[in-house]
Amino acid sequence: MLTIALLFCHANAAEVLPVERVRFYETGVAWFERRGSVSQAATLPIPTSHLDDALKSLVVLDGDVNLGAITFPSAPAGDAARVNAGLSDASHIHYQEALQALLGTHVTLQTGHGPISGTLLDVQGPLLVATSTENPYPKAQLPHFAVTVLGADGTLERTTTEAVRSIQTADVDLTERLAVAAQTLVANRAQRSKGLDLQLHGGGELALGYVAEAPVWRVSYRITDPGAEVARVSGWALIHNNTAEDWSNVQIELANGEPDSFLYPFAAPRYADRELLTPDRPMATVSQLATTTVDEMWQVTRGLTVSGGVGSHGYGMGGGGSASGAGGMGTTGVASAGTIKAIPPIETPSQFIYVVARPVTLPAHHSALVPMLDEPVHTEDVVTFDTQSSTARSAVWVNNTTTRTLPAGVLSVIQQGGLAGEAKLRRLKPTETQMVSFGTERDVTLARHTEQLPDIPKDLRYAHKRLVLDNVQTTSHALTIHNRTQGDKEVWVGMAVTGSGTLDTENRTELDRETGATYVVLAAAPGESVERIEAVNRSSQHWQPEDIAADQYREWAELGLGDVSVLRQVADLRDDLQREEKRSRRMEDELERARTQIDGLRESINATEEGASPLTRQAAAVEQEIRKLSARATEQESTQAQIIASLHRALEGLVPVGEEVAAQRD
Repeated sequence: MLTIALLFCHANAAEVLPVERVRFYETGVAWFERRGSVSQAATLPIPTSHLDDALKSLVVLDGDVNLGAITFPSAPAGDAARVNAGLSDASHIHYQEALQALLGTHVTLQTGHGPISGTLLDVQGPLLVATSTENPYPKAQLPHFAVTVLGADGTLERTTTEAVRSIQTADVDLTERLAVAAQTLVANRAQRSKGLDLQLHGGGELALGYVAEAPVWRVSYRITDPGAEVARVSGWALIHNNTAEDWSNVQIELANGEPDSFLYPFAAPRYADRELLTPDRPMATVSQLATTTVDEMWQVTRGLTVSGGVGSHGYGMGGGGSASGAGGMGTTGVASAGTIKAIPPIETPSQFIYVVARPVTLPAHHSALVPMLDEPVHTEDVVTFDTQSSTARSAVWVNNTTTRTLPAGVLSVIQQGGLAGEAKLRRLKPTETQMVSFGTERDVTLARHTEQLPDIPKDLRYAHKRLVLDNVQTTSHALTIHNRTQGDKEVWVGMAVTGSGTLDTENRTELDRETGATYVVLAAAPGESVERIEAVNRSSQHWQPEDIAADQYREWAELGLGDVSVLRQVADLRDDLQREEKRSRRMEDELERARTQIDGLRESINATEEGASPLTRQAAAVEQEIRKLSARATEQESTQAQIIASLHRALEGLVPVGEEVAAQRD
């Protein structure tokens, strides 16, 4: 049996600086503010897993205490702790590994024949266990090892651990290293409190703040009697005290924003790789190949052992923990909406922060639902149809007439003393609107008849050396509504409107900017009603002016899509350009034939020794013709460029048809 003394010392008697304020964020962290009177010693009970966050963000906020160093037990990484203890980098510390770690130390072995003291030289095993043929099912036995001890008088004694009741080492430092290595294997080591001890020079007031991991806060809303003259929205935030410390009268703040926060290894000792400088003639105490091969030396890499659990965070309405049962809620109770005291929110350039009116008392590992707002809000109780949908939905058109940003959350709609439905509310700034559907409406139906009308060209423009033709695309919608209830209904129908499109209707229209849906608001009396609406969308086509045929310009002139005289002038220029293009193609064909002919003559001249003079003269004539054709081609290209330039200059006088002229033409 191996006995190892676990040495642990912590200032348990030190005063704990209490938590006074906690600000929860939506990125899985919280800002903790501790404030109070302290004397000569104080501590911050922080779990091991939170040390890195706390150390990289800790700040002194206020106080008259002369604060010196902030100390804590070092937290070496698991791999470092095991290496320091002489153990292999494994996830367990086995008996044999512990024995191997004691090699070279002075030990005392308690045996049935008396103690054996000396330096532990060798550990071998596990030893083979003899089996009996008479008992095919022997009892499981612990493995035993042979150990060799060198006494102070030079005597070597050898025994087995089967005969040893205990082994004790006199090396206190090694005992501590083994204990630290053992602590890295504990499953919940990340939650054990390290504690930051404050070295104070005299007592007084002190306030500290730091960041630590915390469950994401989430919100749920209730809208009561939507559509009434006075509807109310109330919000409740779910928070969690996931620490091992009780909170007493703590100010809670809820930040609607996502400040960047990251995990960074900071608390554990780290060592930088340093360059190894060797003598001019490198020498070693042991042969390089005594215990390894060249390939093994080349493949050795330093690994990083990641210890501890991996948590997950919810964002917005997602995870981040759940509320506890009656025990958690019973500690604070839930106030009625009418008793919620409003505190003005805090607004920063990047966040909107709710301040919970009353301090919260919350035991460790408990959760609470705290009221965050209760205000009148403008709503409309409507029936809505999504774009291209014929399924009616009960919905609320929410206009945030409060002065507060409403974070994303779940929403319950309460009507006539009961639940009308539930939904999700997207983040809503003051004055912003949002459509929130919460149930199916079975007594209102919609039939759509849609007809796509031919595109109509409206305006022809010249811009940035390009022709731009604006077209109008019109979609006609015939909406037939069947209202089988006994009263009027306000029906909001989603329409497909894209880009700069508009709805041609005298009815009210509303845009849900979050989803991009445009609604037309219709009053539907009991029975059947039909409404005709046109959705008008504009589109544009772009061309190089010289790529448009002359007939197209003349057609645009007849349609009145701009200055008629300019379009006819451009059409004539386009005819001139077309004629020059034909001449250029004919000239290119002649050049190609001449080049082919000269290539053939050169081959004949090279192959003929006698009578080459006629061929030479013929080749010279063809080359002269090629030069003339090339010069004419250059002139032709210049002429075409001049015509194109004239075409563009003429288009600069193109005036688009005005709205009044276009309306008269229609």
